[in-house]
Amino acid sequence: MKNTVLIALSLLLITNCNQSQQDIKGAVKPNKITFEVNEGTEFLLTAFNLAIGDEVPEDYKPCETSYTKSLNAYFLPHKEHPFIKYIYDNVNSGTDFASIGLIITNFETMELSSNIDKELIRQNTYTDDIDNFRTLATEFYTETKFNSFFESHKRYYVNSISNIEKQLDSEHLLESIQEFYQDDRIGLELKVFVELTNNNENQAVDFYDNYNPNIRAITLGNFCDSSSESTAKNEQLDLKDYQGVLCHELSHLYTTSIFLDKYIGNIEDFRALFDDDLTTTQIKDRVDHIIIRPLQALLTKKIFNDLTGSYFYKKQSNTIEKDVYQLFSRYEPNATKRFEYYYKEALELIRNSAK
Repeated sequence: MKNTVLIALSLLLITNCNQSQQDIKGAVKPNKITFEVNEGTEFLLTAFNLAIGDEVPEDYKPCETSYTKSLNAYFLPHKEHPFIKYIYDNVNSGTDFASIGLIITNFETMELSSNIDKELIRQNTYTDDIDNFRTLATEFYTETKFNSFFESHKRYYVNSISNIEKQLDSEHLLESIQEFYQDDRIGLELKVFVELTNNNENQAVDFYDNYNPNIRAITLGNFCDSSSESTAKNEQLDLKDYQGVLCHELSHLYTTSIFLDKYIGNIEDFRALFDDDLTTTQIKDRVDHIIIRPLQALLTKKIFNDLTGSYFYKKQSNTIEKDVYQLFSRYEPNATKRFEYYYKEALELIRNSAK
């Protein structure tokens, strides 16, 4: 009996040791959702808000919080800085400007990751004025001592995301979605960069980590019903406000990266569904979302019993998305036909609708 116990203990220790070594080497990494308030994102979003703040509709102004009050008190005296004027004069207000902050590699020089020129041009942030941008951004960062402001609010950042992190653990969202897609891959990560002064939209940052298919990054706004009214809800993110977007982005991680390229075939087959001036990349993205939106609705219905998901197909007119929704409604994770079968069928539905 003692020998049996010792052998079991030895096996357990060896297993734990091997697991630890695998973790150290990076061979085994659990799937995860991580939340972060990123310094680069906060820096550029702060400058952007200073530049266009007077022209933003009330519904889109940053939520009134203790953080925004502190930020305004600190940065409003710098509103006339040349970097703020540069943003106002040269940056397209409709771009996802703050996500560029995620690829600042050196705040002292505002160096950006190697693929930045292509991405900035693609997003119409600016064209060939990158040196001027670096110079002015560096001056603004240094003169305002932005890093000191950012570091002094670290505790607030942690508190702002602590509630949604606990809610996700309680709901087991990642495990539920992984089970739905019957996907046993490991090392997948959804990186959520929270923008505490963005009350407008969420955006996927497609080029994050050089298009790593195992990592999807998004910037997540802090939404509120009334931007001028300070409430406890404004201070902390709540899962019920983000159920749909998280199901949507996780679905991309579990489907787009492995099935879209594999089965889409000739992209020109789908052109008739869209405007003629779309690029093949844009058409591919539109097709992808015709599949992802119904999946988002099904997942919010299944996991959260959300009425938006429950009545998605009823609110659709006779569109291809309604057909895709009904197709995936027949999918059962533990049945013989796996998700991949239904995904291929969905692409064929879309392809046939374009004929």
